[in-house]
Amino acid sequence: MLEELEFFLNGKNKTLVSSLTIRVFDLLFSGISLFLVLPAFVLIVLLIKISSPGSVITKVQFLGRNKLPFNLLKFRCTIVNDTSKNQDNSPSNKSQCTPIGKFLLRIRLNNIPMLINVLLGQMSIVGPRLFSPNDIKLLSPEQQKIFKVRPGIINPSSSLISDPDYWEDNDGSKILSQELAYDFDYLKNRTLWSDIKFILKSTLQTISSSFYKNSILQLRNRHFFVIDIIFILIIPALATLIRLDSLNQLNELYPALLFFAVLALIIKLSVFYYSGLYRRYWQYASVGDLAVIFISTFIATVILTTILFALHKELAFYKLVLPRSIPFIDFLLTFFIIGGIRVGLRGMSHLYKNLKVPNWGKRVMIVGAGEAG
Repeated sequence: MLEELEFFLNGKNKTLVSSLTIRVFDLLFSGISLFLVLPAFVLIVLLIKISSPGSVITKVQFLGRNKLPFNLLKFRCTIVNDTSKNQDNSPSNKSQCTPIGKFLLRIRLNNIPMLINVLLGQMSIVGPRLFSPNDIKLLSPEQQKIFKVRPGIINPSSSLISDPDYWEDNDGSKILSQELAYDFDYLKNRTLWSDIKFILKSTLQTISSSFYKNSILQLRNRHFFVIDIIFILIIPALATLIRLDSLNQLNELYPALLFFAVLALIIKLSVFYYSGLYRRYWQYASVGDLAVIFISTFIATVILTTILFALHKELAFYKLVLPRSIPFIDFLLTFFIIGGIRVGLRGMSHLYKNLKVPNWGKRVMIVGAGEAG
């Protein structure tokens, strides 16, 4: 098996094309994912900073391709004086987790920075399990061939580990070799499509967990109100980052950005409230509801722009003026984010309801049974 695997690992013939295709996919997937989760990324950074002192990101050393060491990036979930190397993963350290850390661990958002490792070429989206420098002594020379490929955020052997019988039927000495055998077997026949299937499978398993189901399906208008406040305050900063050519300009515009964000928050929430956005049942959102969000966001942007134009001289005197394109970019981001969250709830609700329907039997109607039918 290892001899066959080397055909893939050495990148020969069309397998080299497959390897390059997977790498391009990793770059595109991680780059797009980071952009999409940027609002959540910023929010998590702020919450970690506020909740406890210390660095936002933890760095733990692992071995990558060709045994090159690299720092695995994750959001910090524990208190600062926790010196454990695996502080954000080890169950024994959960007693020292911060409140936000427990939440991040539960929904696995602490792993978001690992996408940066993928962009840097240190990891792949799908690949073998990670090994620390101390683990290498546990591997035979043949098993160390696993270092010819990048480790992955999603591991093929994870489906084996999730099987309860796997832990009951094996002792500690056999677990590692079986995990590696599973990873080797996957890599021997690895394709871009097999990577995509593993990503979809892992995503479906995550969102179908009871915690995600309960959290998403129980979202109500009061929750959306809080979510809107958070994103409305973050969106102007994102719009400014898109508009500016350099991050150095952001410091100069900070007072103007803060004024714009507060004013936008007041206007948008007022318009959203009077348009009925907080009196709807979003699990059954329709195209008409999305149109209401678009019109409400447009009206709020017109009001905001009118006020800024009318007060331009006064704002310029106090250096509270932003580039003219910011309100337009802010409008687009607000519509896509606020609308996307609600339409996403509609889609997730539909998905969960379908998952609850068993794949056996048929619905029947008993005629003449009265109320019992």
